[in-house]
Amino acid sequence: TNTAVGILLLDAGGVFVRGNDEYQMGYGTKIFPATNQFVTGFFYDVLGDTSYVNDLLIDSAGGQYTDLVFTNTWASSSLGSSVIIQNTSGAIGNAGNVSFVNHKTVLSSTPPTIGFDIEAGTVSISDSAIGSKSAAPGTTAINIGPLAQNTSITGLRPFSMVAPSGGSGSVGVGISLSAGVVSQIQNSSFVGATIPVSYTPTLAGTD
Repeated sequence: TNTAVGILLLDAGGVFVRGNDEYQMGYGTKIFPATNQFVTGFFYDVLGDTSYVNDLLIDSAGGQYTDLVFTNTWASSSLGSSVIIQNTSGAIGNAGNVSFVNHKTVLSSTPPTIGFDIEAGTVSISDSAIGSKSAAPGTTAINIGPLAQNTSITGLRPFSMVAPSGGSGSVGVGISLSAGVVSQIQNSSFVGATIPVSYTPTLAGTD
């Protein structure tokens, strides 16, 4: 039930975050700008480790987040979605660009854990790895919701090859897609997923 936050960013116009390890927090890192607040920045470290809720929560409470860059970051064993990107405010323009390069997520084997839950913004995930140290049939590596603006996934490494722990495991669903999302998925492997890609249209006859 822990809801404490390791690193909380509310209003930061160009922050650099490096060299931290938020362990067993409610939220490892939380980006949550309110009205008239703005967050942009660069991250190069552990986002959260064994978090009770999320390793990384990106959301808008009325403010704007954009141009968030996560490079060589790591998240592990969150009991909820490891990374969740959303826009609670609902205002167009509050959710901007978010990119992950060489990111690694080790999923908890306790379902219904999700590696990336993308519900808003323009999100890019490249050259990254998501998996579990043990069999995790009830988990999903990446979920892309119907309100996500544009999602690009390139160079995703096999779900059964988990770094940096060196373990191996499997996930239930590789990528889950909802109708209305325009996504790019290229040069990615779905090895180790029981269902590599799950697509659930909300309207009959949609592609």
